[in-house]
Amino acid sequence: KPADPDAHHGHHHHHGEEHKAPHGGTLVELGDHKYHAEIVWDEKAKSITVFLLDGEAKTPVSISSTELVLNIETGGKQSQHKLAAKPLADDGDDGQSSRFVTTDTALFESFHDNDSTAGQINLTIQDKPFAIVVTHKHHDHDHDHGDHKEDDHDNGDKEFLGHKGNLNGEDIVDIICKEPATAAFLSRHMYSFFVADEAPVPEWPYKPPRDPDAINALSKVYFESGYDIAEMLKFLFNSEFFKAEEARYQRVKSPAELMAGVLKLTEEFERPKNEMNPTHLQATYMGQWLLNPPSVEGWHWGTEWIDSGALVERVNFASERLGNLSSPGVQTIIDHILSNNGDSGLVAENVVEDALSELCIDQVSERTRSALVAFTKTQLDQDGSSSSNGDSEREKVASVLKVIGATPEFQRA
Repeated sequence: KPADPDAHHGHHHHHGEEHKAPHGGTLVELGDHKYHAEIVWDEKAKSITVFLLDGEAKTPVSISSTELVLNIETGGKQSQHKLAAKPLADDGDDGQSSRFVTTDTALFESFHDNDSTAGQINLTIQDKPFAIVVTHKHHDHDHDHGDHKEDDHDNGDKEFLGHKGNLNGEDIVDIICKEPATAAFLSRHMYSFFVADEAPVPEWPYKPPRDPDAINALSKVYFESGYDIAEMLKFLFNSEFFKAEEARYQRVKSPAELMAGVLKLTEEFERPKNEMNPTHLQATYMGQWLLNPPSVEGWHWGTEWIDSGALVERVNFASERLGNLSSPGVQTIIDHILSNNGDSGLVAENVVEDALSELCIDQVSERTRSALVAFTKTQLDQDGSSSSNGDSEREKVASVLKVIGATPEFQRA
């Protein structure tokens, strides 16, 4: 069952010093310390118990529910299991409960015996949705798997970014998540990928963002949502800076992005087939060897994709594919253009407008439009008698598509 996209997901603390699990289980932070869930695995009873606690993990927090539903996935198969409400004495007798229990032995053993078993509990506390992620590793400390070597672990106090204590890997991740620098780093990457090209990452310490207000707004959502990337993307896609006119065509498409867009338009790629194997070499010629970046940093994006050699390869690839009359997608595009201009005949301005629309380009500069119209007029004025198959109109429209593939607007996003 898919997770609630608006839910605040929990972060696990196995050995963190900030809070201690009152029942000896594993604490799960909900909503940036707003609440906690404690998961207790009872080896003898083969039971799983979930306690709902406050932000300090001390006081029970009861909700009006008779059960919690655990959605799990094992080996690709999904199933649901119920944890029945078992109210504590302080929960009262009005249907409220802060404790939920299942004694399903098979469920317990599916977590115990299979590391791939994963589950999630969606619940609501004070009208806000939260999600508790449950996996086998949450109770690894309760078992002796025989491969834990004490000498390989540092159980002493450590210091990281101003935090001191017996910190483990998850504590380090939690500390990093809370850093403002993390929010700014992720926000700038999102802005660069979806809105407008930023400077290469190594230059970020020295060059400010193109839109500091946008980065600050995304960072704010990052913290308010409990580090939820989905919430950041939702905010970005509805923001004014994403929809602004000045954000159009401010990103140079990567070779992979350019190729995927062209192949989708031409409908050449229906399924994996041997004939498509050479296509990935085109990306290499454009400067992006797929799945093999030049370093762990990845590729430098933006205008660094464009040099004299790479630009020729990009234009040639787009033009060749968009002008290929044997491609089913190109045939469909040309059919639409000819159909739209059937009654009045082919008029350059109309052909250009329809071709841009078919290639999903809704706005071009006046310079680009004038050049396209002039080229199209030249094509339409030519005598079509030289066509080998008498299909001169289709060839003329295809030549217009080829030229559009070379425009800055098509090469950018």
